[in-house]
Amino acid sequence: MKATSLRTGLIGAVALWALSGLAPVLAKESDKPPFYEFSHKGKTVYLLGSIHVGSADFYPMPKVVESAFNSAEALVVEADIGAAGADIQRLLMTYGVDASSPDAESAAVLEQYCSSRKPICEAMAPFSPWMQASQITVMQFAGLGYQPEFGVDQHFLDRARGSKAIFELEGMEYQFKLMASLDKSQQWAMVREAIVASDEEVGALVNSWRGGDSDELAAVMHDSMAEGDDTQLLKLLLWDRNHRMADTLQSLLTRADTPKTLMVVVGAGHLVGEQSLVSILAERGIKVKGHLGHCAATQGLCQ
Repeated sequence: MKATSLRTGLIGAVALWALSGLAPVLAKESDKPPFYEFSHKGKTVYLLGSIHVGSADFYPMPKVVESAFNSAEALVVEADIGAAGADIQRLLMTYGVDASSPDAESAAVLEQYCSSRKPICEAMAPFSPWMQASQITVMQFAGLGYQPEFGVDQHFLDRARGSKAIFELEGMEYQFKLMASLDKSQQWAMVREAIVASDEEVGALVNSWRGGDSDELAAVMHDSMAEGDDTQLLKLLLWDRNHRMADTLQSLLTRADTPKTLMVVVGAGHLVGEQSLVSILAERGIKVKGHLGHCAATQGLCQ
């Protein structure tokens, strides 16, 4: 699977899973999303890896996850979509509108895709390529029965609203600005990748998340963002953000006004593979405990 469908985690407000005819999806009682726990500065943190669109049968989540959320005094997410509110329009106009012309390869792929979707393509045309790629991805997931309102982040945000404190590790503006900063050639590659992504690839991603296959999730993330030895995009969209998230989370834990128990929900790709948030925390001396069998994929960095 290419990177576009995974990058919807950066743009939950405009993005970002029962798949009929694909590999069987596990029953929710058997789901094993990436889930960890650690203590630092007198505070307890539960760390859950999410996917940003979903379906009603994702919930309730495994008992250990539900218990952690219920006990948490605060929820920490990459970006609080609801808090952005009326500011979304400004963000879209600032970072999402750029009707640049596609290169020849992208134009050919788009022409074929749009031949049966002219109204949709006409509506997308004024937007930046990264926005177009994201919308194409969302429409593919919607066709398979998955919607942003059932995404794991959104699910817990809805439950926390009004009853728990909510903190952001990044925020919507940071994520929009990051996507807009990508080179146009990278953005148009995202459009091509979104168009050619198959339903089978989507099914494999969902099943690896629900089945607890951290190695497969890590492989998908690496293959989707790295081109051979070129890891520039992987570094920009994943590794650098993981270090930044670790910094922000550790800073939050030092604040006197931060609640004692936190539930942290970030995209699953941030918790698996090389330079994951889990490995960064462990390398900084924080003892991370794994749940649902996920420590096996961390090369001994968690318990």
